[in-house]
Amino acid sequence: TNAVNTNSLIGNEYVLNILLFGQDAHGDGKDDFGRSDTMILLSLDNLHKKIKMTSFQRDTYVTIPGYGDGKLNSAFSLGGVPLSVEMVEANFGIKVDKYACVDFDSFRKIINVLGGVDIELSIDEMEYINAQIDVNNQLGKTQFLEIDYNQDPQIAHLDGYQALWYARNRGADSLGGNSNYSFSGDDWDRTERQRKLLETIMTSLKEASLTDIVEIVNEIGPLVTTNLKKNDITFLVSNSLTYLGYDMEEMSLVWQGDNDRFFLTRSSRDLYRIDVCSYTVGCDSIAPVIEERMNTYQETRDLKVLGGGKELIQWSERDGWAHIYLYDDKGNLKNRITKGP
Repeated sequence: TNAVNTNSLIGNEYVLNILLFGQDAHGDGKDDFGRSDTMILLSLDNLHKKIKMTSFQRDTYVTIPGYGDGKLNSAFSLGGVPLSVEMVEANFGIKVDKYACVDFDSFRKIINVLGGVDIELSIDEMEYINAQIDVNNQLGKTQFLEIDYNQDPQIAHLDGYQALWYARNRGADSLGGNSNYSFSGDDWDRTERQRKLLETIMTSLKEASLTDIVEIVNEIGPLVTTNLKKNDITFLVSNSLTYLGYDMEEMSLVWQGDNDRFFLTRSSRDLYRIDVCSYTVGCDSIAPVIEERMNTYQETRDLKVLGGGKELIQWSERDGWAHIYLYDDKGNLKNRITKGP
């Protein structure tokens, strides 16, 4: 076995780490626990007054305690929530305090309980949702989005079915065998959409009263599988208006580095601030290595790590043009790789 030494895990009495699961299929609960389509660590940081969301890429290669190496989301199929929590703690050194899990049907119902969600979408994202509704024959259960082709992006109101397709969107080639339904994208885009959806929902709840939030929690509670106890939920709900006033921070996490250290990219929601950070196993903090600051939105690309973490390759728009830069592991610029303006 690969038992986790809980004494070495990163934790803080002022931070509550809740691992969120989106389950895309039910298993028999014995040898098959279904599959985990989504895994996000939501950290309620009362010390810094922040809500932090960290996505785990489901194809990340990790060590699954008791089973050897494999893809991150395989842990859920092999051992459900308990093994997934153990896997996160063993590979990333983060103490998971609680968990919450919903399947696709429950997700749709939760969105509908909330009255749907208003969110900014690109035309491509709206066309993807409509294509999925079409190829899955869901008209009657939901409807196509009305797209204004003179405005990109635009605000769209999503019901449960539409919101689920948005959250699952990582592009597709010839969706449903239809060559007209081809969309670019990857798992990084998908996890970013999931965090954006969660943040949009939390932002919309800022306008709610405590009574409204209590009613919502009472209605969606039976749809969520969690180890949060009744007194935990009561405490969180009673302080919810305070938490909803916290700043939000998000990041996507894959293990890039060596056995002792990994690198990650985090950003502000408006993408004005982007940090490449390193974390050394056994330490209690994440250290920024490269910091990007702009007064406008910045696009991002996947960070590449070379030589087990000795060099970093970053895509950046820092000078107004997109270029690729080579750094050492301490964030010192070695050279700009690409040519041009």
